[in-house]
Order: sequence, then structure tokens, then C-alpha cells
Amino acid sequence: MSISFAFGPIFANEIKQEKIFAVEIINEIQVNMTSELVHIVRTESGNEVKFHFYGNSMRGVSLVTDTNNKTIEVFVKREFGLPFFEELNLDIYIPAGYRKNISIRTTSGNVRMDSVDLQKLLFNITSGKFEAETIKAEDVFINTSSGNIHIKKIDVKIFEIEGTSAKVYVEECITKEACLKTTSGNITLEKSSGSFNVKGTSGNVMIDYMNLKDQYWGQNLQW
Repeated sequence: MSISFAFGPIFANEIKQEKIFAVEIINEIQVNMTSELVHIVRTESGNEVKFHFYGNSMRGVSLVTDTNNKTIEVFVKREFGLPFFEELNLDIYIPAGYRKNISIRTTSGNVRMDSVDLQKLLFNITSGKFEAETIKAEDVFINTSSGNIHIKKIDVKIFEIEGTSAKVYVEECITKEACLKTTSGNITLEKSSGSFNVKGTSGNVMIDYMNLKDQYWGQNLQW
């Protein structure tokens, strides 16, 4: 005689939450997630930032938004810590008029980002995947450990990447100054322009320049 147990959506609770904030009260959005799928959605009009949290979970979960000095911190609160079935998504709707800061930290979760125009983007990923369309900003800093990064186009003044056992691929990279550090990973930048400072340990860095004229490699270049 055998007994089997089925776990999945049939026993899970449906999660639906929305939280809305006026753009003028926000200078920075801080997103701290674990295994959830995060999607940054760019809207053409509107003056509100909307957080749409949805999916299924076998335990009680809720989206928490803490506001402090024009900074909104977003994270998920769970009733207890034991691992149970979850399929959770967070869509963040950002209007075109929002050009401030976004900070994203995720563990074992994936992030998708539409084209954005920001002041600063900070991204920290562990064992997950980050995909983006066009990122235009003053400063972009990416730290990835065992995670994969794929960006179609990046147009920034300052671009920093620190990768460990990760794969970073940018189809087009336009920057004034960049600092790239990799350990046991790969960084590939195509159609590139700018000044690059590269440090690598047991990793590979490939930069494809559109035009070598007036380009500069930093003194700390290491392979």
C-alpha cells in the first residue's frame, strides 16, 4: 500500500494585492525580494507608482511597503519560514515621469525591466536572472553572484559591474566611464564606447568597440 501527497496550486491561496503611491513623494524605490518574479513596467503616462503583488502560496504572505523620507522599501512578509509551494509575482508600474532612483536586491528570483530613464540604478542578484531593455541613467551598479545578466542597451555616465561565477551580456554599452570586475565569470559588452577599467580573476571579459578612436583602458587592467 502506498500513500502519495500532492502539493501545488490546488491547495494554495490566491494572492492579490495592490499599493499605489504618488510620484512626487518618491525619491527612491528599494525592492528586496527572494524567489518572486519581479517585473518593472514602464507606463507612458500617469503620476502614480503602482505595486501589483499576485500569485499562489500555501502559506500566508503579504506585500509590505515601508515609507521613510521619500524612500519606499518593498518586501514580502511570510507567516512562517518553512518552505512551501509558492508562485508569486510583483509588477511595479513606473510612469515615464519618474526619473529618480531604483534599488533591487533579489535571491533566487528573476527580474525583468522595461526601458527606463533613471538617476541611479542599483542591482544585487544572487542565483537569479536579470533581463532589461534599454537602461538610461547617470549611475548603474550591478553586483551578481551565480546570476545571469542580459541587457539589450545601456546608456549611462558611470557603469560598475562586480560578478562572481556569473554571466553578464550587454548588446550595446554606451558609457563615459566603466569599472568591470569578475571572478570565475564572463562579461561580454558589444557595440561599446567609453573608458573601461577591467579586473578579472579566472574569468573572461570581452569588449567590442564600435570605434577605437579616443577610447581608454584603465591602468588597473588585469587578466
